[in-house]
Amino acid sequence: MRPTTERLVKLVVADAVRQREGRPRRGGKPPQSRVHSLEESLAAQSEFKEELERFRVDHEQAGQFFYAELAVHATARESEDVYHLLNGSTLFWNTLVGALQAAAFIALGRVFDTGKPQGVYRVLRISHDHPEIFSKPFLARRKGKKLHAASSLTEYMKHVYEPSPEDFRRLRRHLQKRKTIYEKNYDPIRDNYFAHNVATKAEEVEELFAATNIQELQRMVGFLAALHSALWSLFENGERPLLRPQRYSTARMRKFPSYRGSVQERITHEAEAFLRAAATMPVRAATQSSPLLLPSTPERARRETV
Repeated sequence: MRPTTERLVKLVVADAVRQREGRPRRGGKPPQSRVHSLEESLAAQSEFKEELERFRVDHEQAGQFFYAELAVHATARESEDVYHLLNGSTLFWNTLVGALQAAAFIALGRVFDTGKPQGVYRVLRISHDHPEIFSKPFLARRKGKKLHAASSLTEYMKHVYEPSPEDFRRLRRHLQKRKTIYEKNYDPIRDNYFAHNVATKAEEVEELFAATNIQELQRMVGFLAALHSALWSLFENGERPLLRPQRYSTARMRKFPSYRGSVQERITHEAEAFLRAAATMPVRAATQSSPLLLPSTPERARRETV
């Protein structure tokens, strides 16, 4: 008699915990400590899905706000009409760009904040403590609602990848590499300029932003998108958690549009399309009070968007 899916799930839970703790599988010595119950594993599965969604929101907001700002500057440099449009309402556009910049830094801070048990670090913690949720029986349970035919489910399970602890250690190493960069170059800006009004003098602000690099931030945002995609594909589809390359160059996004791409690509195209359309409409210019340069980012304004 073939075991039911529920029974398979329970067996996998027990084996996964025994293997992680270095204890023998079924048929060996009886375990000295309890294993996760099915209810605990299902609760962990639900929490993983919730925290993965939290991570998606945070990293996509960082990309959305950051690339929207980049698109404004890139389009203004290329289009004289857009440049004049922005300089006709400098207070409004400086306010908009400043808000986008602050929001991007705050969102990045949420991603790399290890002081709270949520987000991507909680996702990786659950992955370590409950590897059984990535097993074939658990995935079959999740997919069973979508793949109604037993033959379809059986065929699908033949190609499912079950991760090892090394898979998650590898992802954590990649994340730690970006976290180190963030803490060195960007967290001080978030803490001392955007979150708290510590740096107020021009030279202090200049010093904070001196270590920033647009391409570095673009790569960081692209990595976070790749990490989420890898974890989502593993959980939802049973695919090997690979960090696939992400397009990060604003110039390439604008030259070779992909309207079904990442949120970074979509906001880049939407921002440019809006600005170009607005620049062709008759607008009564407000009194020009200052050039379209945020005083907080003199160095970034001089750099060419890559």
